[in-house]
This record gives sequence, structure tokens and C-alpha cells, in this order.
Amino acid sequence: MHDSSIEVLELSVAGPGKSLVMWLWTHARDMVVPTVRAEVEQRTRAIAYDRDSAVEVNREVTRKFQCWYEFLAPLLDETNCQFEGHRLIQLLHSYRHRSNWDPQFAVEVAEFEGFGSETCCTAAAIWDTG
Repeated sequence: MHDSSIEVLELSVAGPGKSLVMWLWTHARDMVVPTVRAEVEQRTRAIAYDRDSAVEVNREVTRKFQCWYEFLAPLLDETNCQFEGHRLIQLLHSYRHRSNWDPQFAVEVAEFEGFGSETCCTAAAIWDTG
């Protein structure tokens, strides 16, 4: 039975976004797991509901992203000996044709600790579309 009064949110991940997440999954997995957004939202809500200091919350969240930036920046600097951007460039260039996509990536994301079985199927479907 279909209830037409229920709104369904359909999520579609664009090719460049998939490419970026695939690259980050390899180099900074902690940055792309769902808990990152949840933690930021939780800290932001604490300003309104727990009267946490907005300045301190901003400093805390910014510090976390600053650490990621400091780690990732050399990996994307072509003049740096640590450059790891070739795969990202390849993914971004070929996302329309999906020729260089690792077919196991969607499965690995879906099986990541913390996803329930229903979410696994949904995540795999999202990554397999578009």
C-alpha cells in the first residue's frame, strides 16, 4: 500500500561528489563518514539549547577541519613530493563514463561500520546511480 501523503526524499550523488568522496575515503576516511556532519550539528545545537559558547564551538569545529586541511593540502599540491592527486584527477575526468570507478567502492561504503542493513542497500543504490 502506498501512502501519497508521505514525502520521500530522493538522494542522488553527482559524479564529482562521488569522485571526491572516493578519494577522501582512501586518504581521510574520517572526513567523509556520516558522523562528521552529525557532530557538527550536535555542537551547533549546543549553542542554542545548552548555551555553549558560539566562539568556542566555532573554534572547536574549525580546529578539526584545520587538521584535515593540513593533512590533505600536501597531498593535493602538485609541487609536493607527497602529491596523491593523480587518482582524484583521473576520477574527476572520467566520472561521466565511470570507466575508472572501483566497483567494490559502493559495497565498501555500504558495509562501513555503523550502517544498518537497510541503509547498506540504500547507500549501494545511491552510489550505483547517476
